Amino acid sequence: MIVLLCVSVTNQCAFMEKEHRRITNYLDDNLTPESNTGKLVLIPVAIPLGTFSLLSDTFLLQPLIAVPKAIEGTLKYIWSNPQGGAIVQSFLFIPKVIFTPLTFGVLWIRHAFFIGS
Repeated sequence: MIVLLCVSVTNQCAFMEKEHRRITNYLDDNLTPESNTGKLVLIPVAIPLGTFSLLSDTFLLQPLIAVPKAIEGTLKYIWSNPQGGAIVQSFLFIPKVIFTPLTFGVLWIRHAFFIGS
């Protein structure tokens, strides 16, 4: 059961998708030698560099890229297309202010760390 949960969660992580690994893709495209000897020589450098690039993609670059998407979604879900008149909107203003950071946080986590966003 725990193994299925772990596989399910990691399968949906954004770093598992190629388009979410920008730095790692750049390194793969530009720093991969053709010969086996070159690959063996680069192992001491490639492992720490690859680890650093994956961590940077996952915890730095992708979360920064997700900020505009989260702002756009928050504005769409909370603030656009108001329903009702001025009185109804005045009653809804405080709940909208309260739910704006919560909505932004949920959307940011979704866009930054999960697939399909």
